[in-house]
Amino acid sequence: MALAEQALLERARRTYELGRLRRTVRDTWAIAPIIAVSALHHSKLPITVAVGATLFALATVLVWRGQTWGRALWPGFLAGAVPLVLPGLVPANLDCCIGGSCWSVCMLLCSASGLIAGLTIGALAAKQDVGRLQFVAASALIAGLTGSLGCVVAGLAGIVGMTAGGLVGLAPMYLRLQIRRA
Repeated sequence: MALAEQALLERARRTYELGRLRRTVRDTWAIAPIIAVSALHHSKLPITVAVGATLFALATVLVWRGQTWGRALWPGFLAGAVPLVLPGLVPANLDCCIGGSCWSVCMLLCSASGLIAGLTIGALAAKQDVGRLQFVAASALIAGLTGSLGCVVAGLAGIVGMTAGGLVGLAPMYLRLQIRRA
């Protein structure tokens, strides 16, 4: 009798986990249009496929894990949409010269859109009652991967600029939490 109960428990657990994995399809479908937007903006298809596959794997794990990790997926997509789309709206050969230094407008837009993404994540994380650090980590990873699909048009410097902008954007939320703790 104990053997039958154990088999039943194992079957129930396997069914439960498969159900959670199937549920990820509902939340990861958005990755297909994200990859399509990236592919339309530039011709770096191998990078798009590699980052898209990483984004899909990470999103699947986060949604399967659930709780705060799963709740961070769509805010990450939202924050990452700005650097995904914004750099592709300007011609790639457009330059902006400031103080004797010339920068690609794409590079500047990657940094600015990373800042907007960081501010967005910070504002949404501040509303979290529990698991704020997990929320920031998960949504920042999703936003970073999503945004890098757009900022890759400016090269590695564009992705670094987006990341730096995102970290600067997260700083006000961090400082607010530190002041609150003091």
